Amino acid sequence: MQQHRDICESRPDSYVRYEYPLILDENRAAMAKFLNAPVDTVVFVPNATTGIDTIFRNLTWDADGNDEIIYFSTIYGACAKVIDYVVDNSSGKVSSRAVPLSYPCEDEDVVQAFHSALEDSANAGKRAKICLFDTVSSLPGVCFPYKAITKACRAAGVLSLVDGAQAVGQIPIDLGSLDPDFFVSNCHKWLFVPRSCAVFYVPQRNQYMITASLPTSHGYVPRSGSRFNPLPPSSKPAFVNNVEFVGTLDTSAYVCVKEAIEWRQRVLGGEEAICK
Repeated sequence: MQQHRDICESRPDSYVRYEYPLILDENRAAMAKFLNAPVDTVVFVPNATTGIDTIFRNLTWDADGNDEIIYFSTIYGACAKVIDYVVDNSSGKVSSRAVPLSYPCEDEDVVQAFHSALEDSANAGKRAKICLFDTVSSLPGVCFPYKAITKACRAAGVLSLVDGAQAVGQIPIDLGSLDPDFFVSNCHKWLFVPRSCAVFYVPQRNQYMITASLPTSHGYVPRSGSRFNPLPPSSKPAFVNNVEFVGTLDTSAYVCVKEAIEWRQRVLGGEEAICK
């Protein structure tokens, strides 16, 4: 990380414009392979909360006011506040519904609680649009039945937002098999990447929903037409181009992902050995 910081500080203009994007692409490719996902569905953001915030701030809500956000009572506190902010500033277009969980309980109980929440939402005249849930929750620290909930969301026509903050590097993640609508996970926890770095996955079918990064920067394409962009032209998908540069941030951790994955294989024996 310090090596990339030194290169950037020694010649920031050429590094940011021309060298960094290529190095970043190598690290995105390494992360995509690690998660079994297409390269152009994977970008990096500072942390999982940023990814979740980006999704919620890009979603649009129906004017009839019946859209609802579903989440579980064990949600990470900051993510709950993101939902609160969205509801508070939606002018009544969206509401939220917590799925109460009381541990100890079985995975089947969690899935049943989700279905009950969907029924309650429908009975209240609401329309569940998106559900936020963990892979491994922090309070309490337990494995969450995220695969079953992702499948249930798909069957119910509800967008699945998987908060995998504790996932990458701790439990096996196969996004090709899971096929969530959105997924975020910190790389600076169990993958041993320096802070701050998180993977942000959006499948191509949903990238049209994510029109702006957080903060919004040069990659945004306004409806009114193009504006001056000081960065070199790019042929990358709009989603990737949007998040590649979001202002003067220290993104040196992003370009350590490839090395971290290689180190885990070379020194620790690979993911199967680590997970044992």
